[in-house]
Amino acid sequence: MSDFDAELLNDFVEEAGGHLTSADALIQKLAGAPADEAALLDLYRAFHTIKGVAAFLELEDIEGLAKDAEALMTSARKGAVSFGGDVKDAIVRARFLLGKLINGVKSAIPTGQLPPKDAAVGPLRGQLSALIA
Repeated sequence: MSDFDAELLNDFVEEAGGHLTSADALIQKLAGAPADEAALLDLYRAFHTIKGVAAFLELEDIEGLAKDAEALMTSARKGAVSFGGDVKDAIVRARFLLGKLINGVKSAIPTGQLPPKDAAVGPLRGQLSALIA
């Protein structure tokens, strides 16, 4: 992010936290009903919104990870992959890593310096991409 804007980052952290909370409930719902179209769409939207705002704020790790989770949810929505097994596991890992990254942004706001890149993002993005049909 070229100009560090604490207020925008705080707003993002708060909004993204709400989307992650929703994602938790949706993942639980989909564990029991993997073809629930409304839940698949809502989980897609959670990742989509996080991706869009992260892109605006130039939070590349968060944007990229959310983008790949969103793409996997698109495959699930189209019926190309089923929300279960490896797909569910990868989405759960993406949700928790996004939470970690967003918490890192929150912790960094008072310092005026964003946290460094997280080494776990690349491998998880590769796993998500490999599951996209």
